Amino acid sequence: MTTSRGPGLRHALLHDADCGFCVRSARWVQRLGCDVEMVAWQDFDELAAYAITPEAAHAEIHLVDGDRVLRGHEAIAGALRRSSYAVVRAAGAVLGSRAVRPVASRSYTWVAAHRQSLPGGTATCSLEERKAS
Repeated sequence: MTTSRGPGLRHALLHDADCGFCVRSARWVQRLGCDVEMVAWQDFDELAAYAITPEAAHAEIHLVDGDRVLRGHEAIAGALRRSSYAVVRAAGAVLGSRAVRPVASRSYTWVAAHRQSLPGGTATCSLEERKAS
């Protein structure tokens, strides 16, 4: 179990430990050489300190990057920009660019809504299923 070190934590990617797709995706971020600490939002003691609600943390990935917080596709772009591999950093720059933002945002929203059907996903990944419980 990984817990936060409190406000000022640098480069923590908060993922949903109850979602197999999210855990699998977090492992990919690590394999891509990204210099971010993978932290399950359920184990992150400082959600409130970063103005992140449990509902928001459940709905989308967050990157605590110093004192700022990135969400959704911007969090993924921010994590990729911290890779030791130039091509991955470039992909992060493109993903986070203003030109790609509309498509990236809609794509992320679609993936989040269908994560239970994606590789590693299970019924517990479903946003609708989890809202009902």
